[in-house]
Amino acid sequence: MHKLAEVVTLYDKNASDIASMLRQAAESIESEAEEGFSPTRMMCAVQISESGKVQVYGWGNTETFDCIAALEVGSLSLKRRVLEDQDE
Repeated sequence: MHKLAEVVTLYDKNASDIASMLRQAAESIESEAEEGFSPTRMMCAVQISESGKVQVYGWGNTETFDCIAALEVGSLSLKRRVLEDQDE
């Protein structure tokens, strides 16, 4: 039997406001080094429009294969999280 997960607020702002969340991410990236965190080397994003058009962006020190690998690692990380949550 599955147990119900607790609902928690993930962000101060509404995560459905994409532009606001990207600004918040940019602010975090700009302050990483001064806060003692390892600076972001690259970012990749998948944009899907309401019409279904898909665009993939790679920013920073990256190239196509690096973005493919980052997207795969991100996918595996999300899948692992889902499986771990099911085990609890």
